[in-house]
Amino acid sequence: MAQSARPAVIDLYTLSIVDRAQVLAAACAALASEPMACVIATGEAGPMLIASIGSPAGAILARMGPPPAWIAPSMNALEAALIIPKPARRVIRSLAAGPTIFRIGLDEAGMERFRIQRRTGGHHPIAPGLCDTGTHATVRIAGDSVAGDLVARSDLDLIAIEFDGRPARLDAAVEGAISAGLSIAANLTESGRRRMSEEATIIAIDRRGSVRVEREGAFEERYVLKHAGLNILLVCTGNTCRSPMAEAIATGLVERQGLAGIRFSSAGTGAINGAPATPEGLRAVRDLGFAPASPGSRTLTTRMIQDADAIYTMTRSHMQSVLQLDPSAAGKVQLLDPAGQDVPDPIGMPQAAYNETAIRLERMIEARLKELSS
Repeated sequence: MAQSARPAVIDLYTLSIVDRAQVLAAACAALASEPMACVIATGEAGPMLIASIGSPAGAILARMGPPPAWIAPSMNALEAALIIPKPARRVIRSLAAGPTIFRIGLDEAGMERFRIQRRTGGHHPIAPGLCDTGTHATVRIAGDSVAGDLVARSDLDLIAIEFDGRPARLDAAVEGAISAGLSIAANLTESGRRRMSEEATIIAIDRRGSVRVEREGAFEERYVLKHAGLNILLVCTGNTCRSPMAEAIATGLVERQGLAGIRFSSAGTGAINGAPATPEGLRAVRDLGFAPASPGSRTLTTRMIQDADAIYTMTRSHMQSVLQLDPSAAGKVQLLDPAGQDVPDPIGMPQAAYNETAIRLERMIEARLKELSS
């Protein structure tokens, strides 16, 4: 592909399948063979400068502003390269199509893994500071975009920086590339794809899985937080004894262990809304050092089942009740006891039975939390 200081914008949407493939192949070839080559790709939220991760052009991108983002080919590729806390995976999967940039907190070992486990098999490791701040790796997922087309057609690891929401941001991208000494191999767009006036949303995720919006953009903060973390539903019959005890214990353990992004709630298959928890259950929970859950029972609904990422029931009959309400929940409902045993109802029994139940629930929930946070 012939290069020029200011190449014309090529609209991939107007090209034939053959011409489109040739343009993309030429752009990828330039990124692979020319040290100072970059590509301008205008996506949903505006133009990005893209370069090969191991090239001098990539190093220049790192000096032009915040750390460039590694463009992961897919969610699977991202999870192979990064140790992502389970509570954070939901928000990444939900918002990966973007435009979204993720800054993911890593310890020293995780950062080293990120820098070497690339598509190139470690042949072109990411230099420290290229796509990270030392504590957070900066990534985005290719998705359905011009950048995604380049990633799909190239064996290279590609990185990108974006330009802000100024009206003339495409001109700014061109000027920025030229001023930095980069060679613009192609200036690509696709008019048939959606356009947004907002910038990409930037989401920071710490090592515990806590989610924070650094910059609103295509997604508002409240929308992001709605998708953050894991929603776990605990189910018994009346929601006055076992499941509210389990909810209180689980919520307390999450706080004690510093686990972010895991939220517990409870409901009953035969509950009457607003019934109080049993005094014996409240006492058993307090004796273990946990604060009782929010008062008032709730009737299990289809919406609760659909909103939950995982559902733990006290007995097999409760599992059957969940599946009768929503058969599609088969993949996320299981007994709370990892050993596969029912948790008997202590209702009407002496305080000692509630105490034993609470102790057993705590052991089960500790085991489940290890699974959820690993």
